[in-house]
Amino acid sequence: MSVSNYATAEEAILHAMEFSPTDDQAHAAKAVAMLLCSDKPNPTLIINGFAGTGKTTLTKAICSAARQMGFKTSLLAPTGRAAKVLSNTTRLFASTIHRTIFKQYNTEGGRSFPLTQNKQNNTLFIVDEASLIPNGNSSVSQSAASWGSGFLLNDLVEYVFSAPNNRLILIGDPDQLPPIGCDAPPALDPDTLTSLGLTVGRCFLRQIVRQTEGLIIQDATLLRKTINDTDATDLPTLVGADNEQVELLSGESLTEKIESAYSQFGPQNTIIITRSNAAAAKISMGLRQQVMATEECLTRGDLLMVTRNNYLWTRNLPQVGFIANGDIAEVVSVNSFSSLYGLQFADVSVRLLEHDNIDIDCLLLLDTLTADVWLNGNRLKSTAEINEILSNGFEEDYADVSPWKRAIAMHDDPHFNALQARFSYATTCHKAQGGQWQAVFVDASCRQLTDENLQSEARWLYTAATRATERLFLVNYPKADL
Repeated sequence: MSVSNYATAEEAILHAMEFSPTDDQAHAAKAVAMLLCSDKPNPTLIINGFAGTGKTTLTKAICSAARQMGFKTSLLAPTGRAAKVLSNTTRLFASTIHRTIFKQYNTEGGRSFPLTQNKQNNTLFIVDEASLIPNGNSSVSQSAASWGSGFLLNDLVEYVFSAPNNRLILIGDPDQLPPIGCDAPPALDPDTLTSLGLTVGRCFLRQIVRQTEGLIIQDATLLRKTINDTDATDLPTLVGADNEQVELLSGESLTEKIESAYSQFGPQNTIIITRSNAAAAKISMGLRQQVMATEECLTRGDLLMVTRNNYLWTRNLPQVGFIANGDIAEVVSVNSFSSLYGLQFADVSVRLLEHDNIDIDCLLLLDTLTADVWLNGNRLKSTAEINEILSNGFEEDYADVSPWKRAIAMHDDPHFNALQARFSYATTCHKAQGGQWQAVFVDASCRQLTDENLQSEARWLYTAATRATERLFLVNYPKADL
């Protein structure tokens, strides 16, 4: 490593910072400079940054410095929402990991997504929200699709370092919820990365730099500290409670506060974070009836969250590729309704809000909007039951054709490939990760707190609270005097 190059890289990062760097940011600048000048194999840097510690400011400075040092940059995130937030905050193009490193192929058995060739050499890859990356099958890999090896972190590493002179930075918050099925985020674990053949460095951003944004970050920090406090016996009393940014609510006042938030920020910039998919679906249904005064099963302006990858309706739109689980769409028009196999469908136009607001026409499977919901004492069809009905009906319709023709039909049949989604006015904490909303309502009611679950409850609340940028509403928070 050239000492002069190292000094130049460090100076370029610090010079590109919008504000005077914290000590932690200055230390991170040194670590990034070492990464850029490293001659070791597969150089990788983990940046562990908590909420409010200036990760975005540092990321922009790193990109600027890397280009000055002769590197190209590629910004990635695990989800479409996280990529959109990253692009908006850095004002640079960002894409999802899946859309960058995999290429779609249609096969007789379905679809496969092997690694594509990495033609980006001499490139610094920066992956934000890396705490969301699983070391196994991601929730995005569903249905008949096979994504790479089935291990997203392994595939990301293989892709990045298959081209010469590349570097990798993984940025994430280790105290957020880990991927489902993981005890800790594998992409932020030095031992895991070292086992994959990487030369790993790590630095931490702990110092809060967003004091001017007020008490949301301060209260989130109190929750985070509880996660790592082995002596903690209860959730913290929040310093920002009941002011212009953080408010503690009872369930009785929830509807009124949501109406106010919709009026001030709009439904697209407001979210309710709850504990389960079924609860989110039921809350969304209630909001449509009580707040939006909507009786129709679907109407223009409804916001949807896709719940299953879809490859049919955007196959002629290479800039989109596919509609991913978790993508948000707005209903532009509802054109007609139909039924098949005892399931209900709507011919609709939707706007893909995380893909430059592109409008597409598609068939929507209406039953998935209310999947798993209990209504008048009866549980509506589950997602699994809906897909079993759909699959059985498809198999009966194509029972007399060859396997190859059946595979072609599987790719082209509009009902089999109908868009599956839920209303997106409420969602789970895992699905909210990587996103930001101006107003966030959190179901803060907890189980009976014990020594065994206190840290997990604090982690869930910390992850949910840090989705808010302007207003945070904690509903039935245990420490509230309501």
